[in-house]
Amino acid sequence: MIKIRAKKTDHSGSEERDLWAAVLQQAVDAAGEKHNDRNREEARRFILSPDRMFPIICDILEINPEAARERIAAKWGDYVLA
Repeated sequence: MIKIRAKKTDHSGSEERDLWAAVLQQAVDAAGEKHNDRNREEARRFILSPDRMFPIICDILEINPEAARERIAAKWGDYVLA
């Protein structure tokens, strides 16, 4: 299981970072679901698409989106990141 943690560089905006960390955590959890194909595929598209919010959320959380994608996809077991 991957746990998303927002870096706390200062106190301003920590609630916003916590909210975005929760959004990203929900996507990561859904992407690993075994029993809900629709949610899983939607979450994986969200994580893998450069045109969606994933890179923006990663920027807010000070996470490298490419490294995060690789780490998340590695946990899926049934998907190869191109």
